Amino acid sequence: MNIGDRIKKIREVFDLTQDQFADQLGYHRSHISLLEKGERRVTERIVKDICRTFGINREWLINGEGEMRGNERQFIEAVVNSLGVMDEEDRTLLTLYLLLTPEQRKVIRTLIDELLKANNKKK
Repeated sequence: MNIGDRIKKIREVFDLTQDQFADQLGYHRSHISLLEKGERRVTERIVKDICRTFGINREWLINGEGEMRGNERQFIEAVVNSLGVMDEEDRTLLTLYLLLTPEQRKVIRTLIDELLKANNKKK
């Protein structure tokens, strides 16, 4: 897998079109297309933009070494922000939820289930 393939993989993980991916980075779709095809050189600026915007591990992007995700919180925030349908409070809540341990998430899900059941009984 070359760097163009890895750029495409990032885009696919975030479920973005080339247009959407380019918009988030501040580039044109054609530029992203050329990068993915290996027809344009990937500059240091592009690497920094991708890593910062999507929380990607720089070494993975450049050399394919290590894990794709860099900073866990930055990666989660990038995923949440890519959804684009939430307000700031929703994004913060979802980001914090994803940072919880599996046991903590189970407690939250139980509380939500109880709230939904109580709400349904009122109807």
